[in-house]
Amino acid sequence: MSFYGDLASIGLSDLLQNLEQARRTGTLTVSAGGDETLIYLREGKVAMLTSPARPPLVESLVRHSVITMKQLESARSRRKGTRRSLGETLGTIGAIEADKLQKSARAVLTEDLCSLLVRAEGSFRFREGDPPARVFDPEERRLNLSLPMNPVLLEAARRKDHWELVRRAIPSDSMHFVAVDRERVPEGVDHEEVARQLLARLDGSRSVAEVVSTFGVHSFLAHCTLAQLIKERAVRTVESSDLARFAAEIKTSDPKRALQIVRRARETEPRNPNLLLLEADLCEALEDNSGAAAATKILAHIHLEKGENERGRKLLAKAVAFDPDDTAVWEKSLGLAIMEGRIDDAIKEGMGLVGLYRAPGLHSRASEVLEKLRELKPEDVVLTLEWARARTAAGDPKTAVAELLRLGKVLVSKESYLEASQLFEGALDLEPGNEIAKKYYDKIETEQLQQRRERIRGFRRRMRSAVVTALVLTMFVFEMWARWDTAEATTEISANQWIEQREYELARDRLQDISDRYWFTPTRFLELRTQIGVLEDRIAEQNAPPK
Repeated sequence: MSFYGDLASIGLSDLLQNLEQARRTGTLTVSAGGDETLIYLREGKVAMLTSPARPPLVESLVRHSVITMKQLESARSRRKGTRRSLGETLGTIGAIEADKLQKSARAVLTEDLCSLLVRAEGSFRFREGDPPARVFDPEERRLNLSLPMNPVLLEAARRKDHWELVRRAIPSDSMHFVAVDRERVPEGVDHEEVARQLLARLDGSRSVAEVVSTFGVHSFLAHCTLAQLIKERAVRTVESSDLARFAAEIKTSDPKRALQIVRRARETEPRNPNLLLLEADLCEALEDNSGAAAATKILAHIHLEKGENERGRKLLAKAVAFDPDDTAVWEKSLGLAIMEGRIDDAIKEGMGLVGLYRAPGLHSRASEVLEKLRELKPEDVVLTLEWARARTAAGDPKTAVAELLRLGKVLVSKESYLEASQLFEGALDLEPGNEIAKKYYDKIETEQLQQRRERIRGFRRRMRSAVVTALVLTMFVFEMWARWDTAEATTEISANQWIEQREYELARDRLQDISDRYWFTPTRFLELRTQIGVLEDRIAEQNAPPK
């Protein structure tokens, strides 16, 4: 037999009482906020409970200080290779006696059931029969617990009344408190020993949840006593600045603990720059790149809102380094670059973002980014081709091809044939049968071939002109050198009076040396040859025998 309903129409307490009176055996499932809590009843008595947040029984015994973690690890080690349960093994090693284990398990189940009754909401369904396999804790299942409802319901009702008063003093268990005077328990506190233990443990570094969990099954009593201490002003709330200071002191020795404290402090001041900076540093030290990126990103937004763009830009770059796949950071960096007019940086940031959006279902986002970039460079061929591919991948090839053709025609009118050819070729890749793209592409190819041929002919003409010019310049230079050397030689011959002294051979050899060096110049043919010829005749006359 099965039935279901809403806890708004019948309270969980009434429902459990009815099931107990009817001596039903089965599984009651309570659903709220996406989580399910399962309660197994045997003849109307609660035997087991499980929920996503509830730890296994043996771990609850450690949390409630019934056994130690060392004893649990030892039992787990000793249990390997045997068929004994952990509870039996704990008894074998002397960690806990069977009666105490049974009593402690009942106390844990009572505590968890009371907590559920206090906050019960949502819907329920009940299914008769044996418990589902592999759902409940095997250690709790083996103990065959049987919890009557009347004591539990009375305790839950008492707690519910007190809980409203507790929550007025302690709105959240994530809050931190510190004792004003650890040695003095105020008069009038109901449970002096619990109060003394609380004052000793409230050092500001631990949350309420952490402190009261050390009281085990007496955590509710610890809550009530803490509420009294707050009312008596024996403890004070820890400010976020106190937590930040404490976290900074232990960031080197215990970075994990420091990070927990910082994140709790941020629950009250989520945009505190000092806390965000400390959180980013701690996450980086712990190699938690996603956490470091998240904190750095928020910190960058804060600086950008203040108009501190340079600082914000550096923090965004740091956030990208921590988490290169965070599209929100890339979007912010792109927007900042566009706003500041840094076109090259904007294109770099935008293409990085496009790379992240190149995935099924994200191509439209990629085309949106590329549209922004094209507004910065409307006629950029590379950006246009990238945009067309993204647009096609997003399911709109018609718009992509139309834009490629439009811009291609614009570039043809500006005689930018190479860029236009790339656009028409891209259009043919997206739509191979497009006649307009093919027509323009073929036309450009023909014109480009003619232009190449004309460029080759022009190049050859320019080369010939350059060679002739180079030869003429070379001849001119050497002619000037020849004239200069000839003038020097003539001056030397005159100064040494070689002609007057009939030293014709010396004069001839001097001029012949110049003639040999500048054999291709006009000076050699028009001037030097004549002078050397005259000297040769005089040498011949000088050497002729007398008549």
